[in-house]
Amino acid sequence: MRQTCECGYSRRCASLPKVQDIPARNLLLSAAIVFAGCTPKKVLRLFSFMNVFCISMSTFFQHQRSFLWPAEEAVWLDHTSSALTQGRGQECHSSW
Repeated sequence: MRQTCECGYSRRCASLPKVQDIPARNLLLSAAIVFAGCTPKKVLRLFSFMNVFCISMSTFFQHQRSFLWPAEEAVWLDHTSSALTQGRGQECHSSW
């Protein structure tokens, strides 16, 4: 974000946190879309109708591919691994 004064002085505001050189708020928006079960097309179109500047579809898919899917997979593998470890040695009962 760039701030410019009437006298001509300008500065760049870089106080926003980043995750691997990506603005954290952009990554959080992508995560919110995925974890809320929304479609990115609808959410981003809504922001466009409201004149709210936000990420593009290609940015969303890049975040999904680079961060969100690996995070989901890591949580899933951790969860299934711990569930299998807890279930070892126990009898399995079927309700058929």
